[in-house]
Amino acid sequence: MDCAWYFSNRSTYVGPRSVTGEAQQANARANHFDGMGLGCGYSGSFRIMCVDNGAGQCSLDVDISTCVPPTYTTALDDCYTVPTTTTLPQSDQPTVSDFLAVEEIPMTMAALPKTLHISTQTTTPYPCCEVHVGSECRIDIPEYSYPAATVDGRWNPDASYQGQAGYFTVTPCDRQAESQPRLQCPRVRFTELDTGYKQWAPVCGHVCNMAMAQAKLEKVCNRTAHPEIEEMEKTAHDAKKESMKTKAKQLEDWTRSRMPTVPETKQVVDCFSDRLPSRYNSLALPQMRSGFEKMPLEPQCRQHGCKPTQCLEVKYQCRVPWVHEYPEVDCNIYRANGTFKCVDKVGIMTNNPMSLGFGIAWMVIGSLFCCAGIASFVRGLDVSGAGYGRQVETTTLATRS
Repeated sequence: MDCAWYFSNRSTYVGPRSVTGEAQQANARANHFDGMGLGCGYSGSFRIMCVDNGAGQCSLDVDISTCVPPTYTTALDDCYTVPTTTTLPQSDQPTVSDFLAVEEIPMTMAALPKTLHISTQTTTPYPCCEVHVGSECRIDIPEYSYPAATVDGRWNPDASYQGQAGYFTVTPCDRQAESQPRLQCPRVRFTELDTGYKQWAPVCGHVCNMAMAQAKLEKVCNRTAHPEIEEMEKTAHDAKKESMKTKAKQLEDWTRSRMPTVPETKQVVDCFSDRLPSRYNSLALPQMRSGFEKMPLEPQCRQHGCKPTQCLEVKYQCRVPWVHEYPEVDCNIYRANGTFKCVDKVGIMTNNPMSLGFGIAWMVIGSLFCCAGIASFVRGLDVSGAGYGRQVETTTLATRS
């Protein structure tokens, strides 16, 4: 049976078939959805089969799986009718001229403050200071006038002995003597000891002559051909500064070992903060307590990483007379404030002898009371047992009577 015809027949739907009477069925078919529209676009056919129910009877079974429904494009093009609407008459739109305009508001900015330069500290809080090179032992350079005058390029010990200049004066680094190239170079010259070699001049004169030897000697001082000369001079100058520093340290150690006063002071700070009740009893003896590792720290100990069970040992170096004073020091040299070291505390525990005696006495008295209690308990048991025996004996005699 054709699928398109079947789906387009209004009489096959449930509504018309659910009423009785031809007039009612006709009315139901007329009021049903458009039958042609419902079956539009379907293709194929389906079968109606008779299924045997037994006793020679059968029931009808419809198989519409072979019906092919229309595609969306087919249903839209062939089966859908665009409803018509009433077109409104065209009206002329009124022309409205621009009645708003945009005006830029001038921007007012606050005046910039004065430029503030925040400097970044790139140097140490103290100026650079070092032991000055007092002399070069060279007569080809000008005499030194700072920190003390030299004599023929050599150190003048009289000024230091008289206290007018230091032995190893500490001066700012920017006033330190700089390495200077030697003006007289080379420092040697050739001298003919024997002129007998000249008889061989025709044969070896091109290699054995004074002028050629002197020219080669001059080339040794050519700084362009030998740049290592300047490096050697700087190395020698740095060695002089290191030697001055070493000797200054030896002089300071020698003076410190012969000081009439103490070379250093030591301060010991208890790291446990004493803001809580005293750790000592009325006799100023340490109490038998523990748990101090949980107590607060002194600020200095917290800064240096010490524990409550430790002490902070602070040592300060004393100023060395003459060495740390003018004219030996002509610069605000930095010196360490001190050395800090965390030291473990020494454990101390004490007990009052009187309390120990009272404790022993109470132990002895308690032992005596314990023994007396045990004896009383045992005696009570004996008395109870003897009374029970007499009662049994008396009962037995009465029974015999």
